[in-house]
Amino acid sequence: MKQEIWVFDFDKTLTKADTTLPLLVHGCRLPAKIIRKIHYYLLAVLVKLSLIDHKSLKNKLFSRYFGGWPKKQWEQHCADFARIISFNSLYYSIAWDNKEKQYWVVSASPLELVRNCFPGSVHVLATEMLFTDQGFMGLALHMHGRIKKLELLKHGISQVDRFYSDHYFDSAVAAIAKEVFLVQGDKVELCDNAIDFYKKSGGKTLGFMLTSCPPARTSVNLWGVISGMGDSHQLEQEMASSLGSMQVLIGDAWVNVLAEGLRCLAASSDRNEVILPAYSCNEFTKAILLAELTPVYATLNHDGKMYVSSFQDLVNKNTLAVLAVNNTGVVSDLAELRNYCDQHAIWLVEDAGYTFLGKDKDGRPFGSFGHAAVINLSEGKTIPCGGAAWALNDKRTIEAFAPLAKHLAATSPRSNLREMISLLIYSSGSTIIGFTAYRILKSLIGKDLKSLFSAEPSRTNENYATGNLYWHEGNIMMDAYHEKHLKSITIRPWNRIRKSCAIQILHKAESIRHIRKTKRAEWKNALGDTFQWIDLPDNAMPVKQPFLLPGHLFELAETERLAWQGVKKQYPPTWPMAEVGSEHDKSFYEQVYTLPLHDGVSRKRIKKLAGVLKKRF
Repeated sequence: MKQEIWVFDFDKTLTKADTTLPLLVHGCRLPAKIIRKIHYYLLAVLVKLSLIDHKSLKNKLFSRYFGGWPKKQWEQHCADFARIISFNSLYYSIAWDNKEKQYWVVSASPLELVRNCFPGSVHVLATEMLFTDQGFMGLALHMHGRIKKLELLKHGISQVDRFYSDHYFDSAVAAIAKEVFLVQGDKVELCDNAIDFYKKSGGKTLGFMLTSCPPARTSVNLWGVISGMGDSHQLEQEMASSLGSMQVLIGDAWVNVLAEGLRCLAASSDRNEVILPAYSCNEFTKAILLAELTPVYATLNHDGKMYVSSFQDLVNKNTLAVLAVNNTGVVSDLAELRNYCDQHAIWLVEDAGYTFLGKDKDGRPFGSFGHAAVINLSEGKTIPCGGAAWALNDKRTIEAFAPLAKHLAATSPRSNLREMISLLIYSSGSTIIGFTAYRILKSLIGKDLKSLFSAEPSRTNENYATGNLYWHEGNIMMDAYHEKHLKSITIRPWNRIRKSCAIQILHKAESIRHIRKTKRAEWKNALGDTFQWIDLPDNAMPVKQPFLLPGHLFELAETERLAWQGVKKQYPPTWPMAEVGSEHDKSFYEQVYTLPLHDGVSRKRIKKLAGVLKKRF
């Protein structure tokens, strides 16, 4: 039978009072006690004012009064003090030598002190001191706040059965506990979840800025767009040149363009299965269904990447293609995937929506690895004009995609005036002021007007909570109403307004890349090692930075406020694809959020939001 894992804080969870000051003055005469207490309270005031942190307080005090002590003298001091600690009723209610449970104590108190309070079978993680030949030199590791959780993870503890604590500083550990208990003196209360614990233990309401921030934005110069309306084929030629592609086709409805491309690949084959990651945007699944093909879901690795080992057991005589989805710019080993697909006569379709204009470590552009690459050009992507492009990298795809090319050549684009209005709405709506106005208007009238003004017709009347998808007799299906809507959309070529806008972005790609890499560095500096980041390529053109935000740390209303600040959930766990795949896939649906990297995110806002995230974690 598996042992239950119980984790305890120490000070004021198992003791009647905090031990820092009593340990500091233990063994002193009255004058020294008074001086040390005054010193302690002065530093405590600075902590309250957020001028120094708890680690600095302990470092200053312990270095001042124990500095130079030999390790044995320090250990004896802690052992002497341990004998006079007053414990509460919770401490005495636990049979600490019970071998049927794993007991862990995680404490900001010194390791040498805490170890003296428990039998050897109890696992103790506590603040560690640094000793050299000169004796005591200060703190080596301060076991406080999120560090407790990180140290538990290092010891293989990713989930605990029970957690006892008295303070919201321990919310990070509470978030991985099945049951959380708040200890106040001799009273022990079971909390509903980590959020309930945070509130009841004195956690403050999170403060957000009054102004909102869009999760993604690419700045364009409207006059430059108007004055740059030149050669109608310049965009396709420049994109093909940058990718080394044989041909580029662009249409104005993202899901439909993807679906038609898949239909073209399947037209001369009796194969009908497309393999894609279980963790991926619902629009890939919708496009596969719209093309009358069958989605087959492969699991992702813990790093969010797709490997040959992820899907090779799924390949059979019906496999048409592998769709390598690069979620938020996370890039799989595309060369390995291409090599495998070539060997097994399978199409590799590369998703370059979040990777376009980026390169791998060898300088090869993303979008050039697949036999064909699809580039999502919807709002929020690198080129936010609505629609998608197909980059054809294999001569066989030129013939296969001839029907789509013929359709685009025979269809008229929308008017320049209509496109200019859409561009104006996007340009104003993706600013801080415009997005704030949109948020306020939505809260007042209760209706999201975004889809009405979107340049992406496939998003009209979209049910984001379900992805317009559901399970039926073991198969994933699209709801009839949304399917009918998608089938009613006519794919149109881009007109010169859209193309001019895209060309402008292509020409300033390096400056955009520099801005976004700078924003990533600012986020990393502000957040430190608080959260687990999902790696993006060094030479990427990032749109957002994905990271894992552990569940049960924020209430729904708080996650909504974070979303208005640009810190947004990537995909919701309510999509039916979340029911397949590995634990990694499920955790991605639960925990992957993104940080905004565009030029509208100021350094001040980054520091403010990082402070909000770190305060809770």
